Amino acid sequence: MAQLSHHFFESHQVGAAGEAVKYSTRAAQRQMALAAYEEATRRYEMALQALKFKEPDETNQRCDLLIGLGEAQNKAGQHPRARETFQIAASAAKLLGYFESLTNAALGLEEVNWRPGLSDPNTVGLLEEVLAGLDEGDTTLKARVLVAQARALYLTGSADMAYMKSQQAVVLARQAEDLPTLIRTLTVASYARR
Repeated sequence: MAQLSHHFFESHQVGAAGEAVKYSTRAAQRQMALAAYEEATRRYEMALQALKFKEPDETNQRCDLLIGLGEAQNKAGQHPRARETFQIAASAAKLLGYFESLTNAALGLEEVNWRPGLSDPNTVGLLEEVLAGLDEGDTTLKARVLVAQARALYLTGSADMAYMKSQQAVVLARQAEDLPTLIRTLTVASYARR
């Protein structure tokens, strides 16, 4: 996969941009699965560069690649770069009305910010915007967004509001029978209550 990615990337300006994007993306996803995050970052960057030459430019694909890049950067420990990448992805998704990409960018941004000294009050607002646009029936995603918002609120010093949001997330995670989200919501609820 890496060799195909490299081959098509090298020839992307002479008509192989679509293949370069496809194989660079696949190589990046493979590197993520292998926990080779720095290499995944490089492959996502290659895919984004090749995408500029693809006709037509698929902007939603660009948002998805930015989100993948942000995740790779975050896991590689490149937190300031990941934060910037997720902010770009969120802005692009919001501008173009790509709600699923906006949701993923907001969740990624909160994950990056979940570190001492990296809290960002704007993340709370972005997650609130996402929450307002979610379907009532999507309880798992709604629980994930609520717990992300609770964590963001906690870091900005709003422990009471964080606890309230985490309790709402607990109810939804139980309804959805989503154990990983339930564990996360109970964890956030326990330290927000202190």
